[in-house]
Amino acid sequence: MSSDDGQASPLIRFGRAGFFRARPSYGAYFARACRDCGALVPFLGPQELQLLNAEIDELQDVEGY
Repeated sequence: MSSDDGQASPLIRFGRAGFFRARPSYGAYFARACRDCGALVPFLGPQELQLLNAEIDELQDVEGY
């Protein structure tokens, strides 16, 4: 999913932990591109990775994706 910050940065999103809680999301501001097939693989920066590692046990799996 792209963010609406004007930079079109992909977001890695997880399911809500509760009905009134926000969906946890992490901006993937970096990416690698394959020059052979054109695949683009986004990944987290150092701050986002640190935040994800701190919250990883509380995240809900999103089935079907």
